[in-house]
Amino acid sequence: MIAPPSQTLPLLSATVICRDEEERIEACLRALRFCDEIVVVDGGSRDRTPEIARRHADRVISNPFEGTNRQKEFARQAASGTWVLNVDADEIVSIELAEEIRKAVQNHTYSGYRIPFRTFINERPVRFGPYFRERHGRLVLRERACWDVGIEPHDRIHLDGNWGDLRQCIHHYTASALDELEGRALSYGRRAAENLNRQGKRVDALSAHARPWWRFFRTYVLRLGFLDGGRGLRLARIQAREAAEKYARFR
Repeated sequence: MIAPPSQTLPLLSATVICRDEEERIEACLRALRFCDEIVVVDGGSRDRTPEIARRHADRVISNPFEGTNRQKEFARQAASGTWVLNVDADEIVSIELAEEIRKAVQNHTYSGYRIPFRTFINERPVRFGPYFRERHGRLVLRERACWDVGIEPHDRIHLDGNWGDLRQCIHHYTASALDELEGRALSYGRRAAENLNRQGKRVDALSAHARPWWRFFRTYVLRLGFLDGGRGLRLARIQAREAAEKYARFR
């Protein structure tokens, strides 16, 4: 059983960024009750997301969405805890992970911790492919970490110190169908192209052509996507399409 939040422990804040997540935000926030503070940053929802969030969060802040890392950095600065646990609205902290996090922030030896993910599509777990042995830095000392606001669309954290690894997982309900996941991947590709252009990067034609194929090979072969059958093949193709969209728009 998870011990209730205690002021004798280092204060732990959970931060959640969201936009139009009324179907998933409640389950996410319920799983964060073990934290001392829950801060939700809403990026301009047009549904009931802020209303639902107010029932469970200590603070719900509205901030226009200008990128994932910018929004997460805004949330980090808004939190008051010594430690910050960052969770997305489509993610649920398992009971076992909650217990492990409490122990980690009490007896820490690292400035941040990477957390393993178990990804689900349409409620079915994905074992291999792009999510094979996936870990992300999500638990950090607030004053020794920051999100890189110059990089999009995926998370990047600058940490003053070393990373440790937790064993228990976050359950990531990434999409209800592969079509939804593909649409999101194409959006990520477009945002990544915009980021490359802002940075003034250059990519030659050969590299732009080869990188989608490399993404497919890495996902389907090196990360054992073929063991997931037809769904593994589709996920590898989606990864390749994201890369193709990124470099086609960039060029």
